[in-house]
Amino acid sequence: MSLFTQVLTNLEEFSPRVITETPFNHALNHVYPIQMDTKFSSNTIYVGYASQITNKLPFTNGLTLFLIDDVEDFQLSTDHVQQHTLVFFPFQTDIRKLIARTQKVIDQHLTQLRDAYTLFQAYLDQPDIMAALDAASILIKNPMIVLDTSFNVLAYSQTYVTEDAQWLENITRGYCSYEYIAGFLNIAEVRNSPENIDPFFTICYTSPFRRCVTKIYHGEKHIGYAIAIESHNSLEKVNGQIYQLVSQLLSQIIHTNQQLSFNKAIDRILIDCLAGKVSSRKHLQDRLKDTQLEPVSSYYLLAIDVTFYKIFDIGNEQLREHLNKLFNQAWSVFYQEYVVVLIDAKRLN
Repeated sequence: MSLFTQVLTNLEEFSPRVITETPFNHALNHVYPIQMDTKFSSNTIYVGYASQITNKLPFTNGLTLFLIDDVEDFQLSTDHVQQHTLVFFPFQTDIRKLIARTQKVIDQHLTQLRDAYTLFQAYLDQPDIMAALDAASILIKNPMIVLDTSFNVLAYSQTYVTEDAQWLENITRGYCSYEYIAGFLNIAEVRNSPENIDPFFTICYTSPFRRCVTKIYHGEKHIGYAIAIESHNSLEKVNGQIYQLVSQLLSQIIHTNQQLSFNKAIDRILIDCLAGKVSSRKHLQDRLKDTQLEPVSSYYLLAIDVTFYKIFDIGNEQLREHLNKLFNQAWSVFYQEYVVVLIDAKRLN
């Protein structure tokens, strides 16, 4: 969405009427009222009355003019219409409120640009996911954590910290328990969340602090979550576009470093097999060399749909512990709403 479109969207209550929009794509950095001695520039939105500029428009191409319609049968030459962006507002429009609202949108946009520069500069200075997340945490003034879609912890901020027990447990383990995953996926806001990078707010079953969750996509593929916890600053004080910007930066970092997404080699192999990324038997055998998995053996796969996992203590890893006791040798991962368990058939009790 262009800045001009953003401005008009935020001015809908003023009933703007676009007369013409030029192809000139100048940066809009200021909002000024039209006065007798105004020196016009293409990077400014000028707000005034139609009677102030009749046949007096400068020859500078690409001006942006917000005009209150106080002239009957207002007309401009064809050249003026083609050269400038003209938006008319009803005669009863309060010009001070119009200027203030327009300035607010411009200021938010400039803040976003500064925040974007801060994020990317932090990444360029130290190109890793922890540095990027620390920079994001400073911008939103709250701790952040990044999870992949298997709920492994990829990174967490260190500039802002929290004493929230569940948050710290996930960081200490390096992954989320199956109980936590089940609880997270059963939250109404998560179940009904958009399939894009629009941020949304949600509660946590075991915490008094709200979360802001932004999904991370690479192309159309969902690859993770960026989550902020409201332990220092109100989540609403941050422009939603900042969360989206953080998501986009993290997407590039995660995509270029696939090794971030897994804590153990066996987890990585199992996920790749489920995703159809193992190209040949030789490829699989080469990857199994440094693991506990035998290249030639019999295994069972058990899939557990955790969306139906209702009775649990989110503070304990009951399901993982039960699986370890039930099967003598088994490995499990979370994949597409299922806990997938790989069981060595020879070691079954």
